[in-house]
Amino acid sequence: MRHKFQAESVYLALTGLYTFTFSLVLTVALVYQTQEAGLNPFQLVITGTATQVGVLLFEIPTGVLADLRGRRLSVITGIGAMGLAYTLMGASTSFWTILAAQSILGVGLTFVSGAQEAWIADEVGVENAGRVYLRSAQTMQYGRLAGIPAGVGLGLISLSIPILFGGFMFAATGLLMFFIMPETGFRRSEAAEGSVRIGFARTLKEGARVVRTKSILVTLFAMVAFYETAGEVFNRLNVAHFIEDIGFPAIGHFEPVVWFGIMRMASAVVGIALLQYVRHRADTSSHEVLSRWLMRINLLQLASLLAFAFTTEFWTGMLVSLSATNLSRAFQPLYIALINLHVDSSVRATVISMSSQVDSLGQVLGAPLLGVVGSLVSVRAALVGTSLMLGPAVALNFLAIGQYRRTQLAGGQPAE
Repeated sequence: MRHKFQAESVYLALTGLYTFTFSLVLTVALVYQTQEAGLNPFQLVITGTATQVGVLLFEIPTGVLADLRGRRLSVITGIGAMGLAYTLMGASTSFWTILAAQSILGVGLTFVSGAQEAWIADEVGVENAGRVYLRSAQTMQYGRLAGIPAGVGLGLISLSIPILFGGFMFAATGLLMFFIMPETGFRRSEAAEGSVRIGFARTLKEGARVVRTKSILVTLFAMVAFYETAGEVFNRLNVAHFIEDIGFPAIGHFEPVVWFGIMRMASAVVGIALLQYVRHRADTSSHEVLSRWLMRINLLQLASLLAFAFTTEFWTGMLVSLSATNLSRAFQPLYIALINLHVDSSVRATVISMSSQVDSLGQVLGAPLLGVVGSLVSVRAALVGTSLMLGPAVALNFLAIGQYRRTQLAGGQPAE
C-alpha cells in the first residue's frame, strides 16, 4: 500500500530532487556542448529551440491528459523521459544526437509542467498554492547549491559524467515518486467520463473556452512568451559571452567549468535570499500584488540583460548575470500563482499548459533569429536583441493590470 505522505512535503522533495539533478547537469551542459561538441552560437540556440519544439507539440495534449487521468502519472512519466534525454546526450557529442536528446527533454517537460502545479494546488487549495510555489522555489535553490559542486567535481573528471549521472538521477526520482506521491485532491470532471478521445476533446474545448472568454489570460500568455523567449536566449548564450567576450580572472588558473560552478553557487545563494524576501512581501492570493511584482521583475530584468550585453569586465558580468538569473526564478512562481486565480481546478493543468505552449511558440519563432545574429554578427549583438524583447513584455504587463481593474469595476471576479 502506497504511503500517504503529506503532499506539500512530497512536492518540495520532488522539486528539490529534480532541481538538484538539473543543476548537476546544467553546470556542465553548455560547457560540454561548447567545448566538447564544438557547437557554434546558432547550434547552441537551435538545440534549445528543439526543446521548445517538443514543448510546442506536446504541451497541450499532455496537459489535457493530466486533467483527464490524473496529474501524478503525468509527472512520473515526464521525469522518466528527462532521464532518457540526458542519458542520450551524455553518450555522444554529435550535434544531431544532442538535438534529439533536447527534443526528448522538451516532451518530458510537458508531462511535468502544468501537472505538478495543478496537482499541488488541488492537494493544498488554491489559496495556499502561491505560498507553496514560493517555498518550492526556495527549496530549488538548495537543490542547485547541492548540485553545482557535484557537477563541477564530476565535470573535472569528464564533462559527460555529470550528464550521464543526471539521467540516472531522474530515473531514480521517478521511481521514488511512484511510491510516495499521493493524489487525494484530484477529481475527474464530467469530461473525463467515457472514452479518452471524447474526454480529451471536451477538456481541451473547455480550457480553450476559459482562455477565450478571459482576455486577461490572453494578455498574460503573450507577456510570458516575450519574457521567457528573452530568458531562453540569455540562458543559451551567456556561457558563450563569458568565454568569447568577457573572459575569466587569472585567480587560481581555474578551468571555465570551475568559474561557472562558482557563479551558479553564488546565484543559488542570492536566489534563496531573494525568494525569502518575496515570500514575506508578496500576497500570492491578490491579483494586484502579484501584477505589481511581475512588473518590477520585468523592468529589472530588462536593465540586467542590457547591462550584461555591454559589459566587458568579469565581476560586473557576474553581478548582472546573477540578477537576470534570479529575477527569472522569482517570476515563475508568481506568474503561476496569478494564473491560478483565474482558472478552475477542472482545467487548471490544461490552461497552464496552454500558457507554456504560447511561451514555446514565442521561443521557436524568436530564439533562432537571435541565434543567427549571434553567429553572423556577435554574441553581444544577440544579447542586446534579447534585452529589447522585454519591452513588449513590460507593455503587456501594463495592459493586463488595466484589464483587471476594468473587470473589477464591472463587477467581475477571478475564478477561485
